[in-house]
Amino acid sequence: MGLSYEINFESAFGDTFLKAAQKHPQELVRQIKIGIKQGLGIIAESARNNHRFKDRTPNLSTHAIQEDVRKIDKLIGSVKIDPVQASYGARIHEGFGTWDPDPFIHNAGKREEKTVINNIFKRVKKLAEK
Repeated sequence: MGLSYEINFESAFGDTFLKAAQKHPQELVRQIKIGIKQGLGIIAESARNNHRFKDRTPNLSTHAIQEDVRKIDKLIGSVKIDPVQASYGARIHEGFGTWDPDPFIHNAGKREEKTVINNIFKRVKKLAEK
């Protein structure tokens, strides 16, 4: 399952994406990057607030769950656990020994995916209508 969650949204936009790409290709890329960054923040915040160990693992509720925009030029972003800030994060997410897995990043991604895609779609639709 891994320790990150990615969203592939291009196919969700259909003709609207193509119209925006034809009319405003550079602005489309810029708007998608902005939407991805905002969406990663939404997913990360949801993951921080919704893991079952938040009372005992304060780093996961503060700064160990991070947005990764290193691949933003390829229109890819992900939410991940920083192993330096919370080395135990992977064990909580994937399970360890008697601990059942708590895939809180994946759960947050699934929970927030529709919101993230809708927010990006609104940006793409505005460009397609210009």
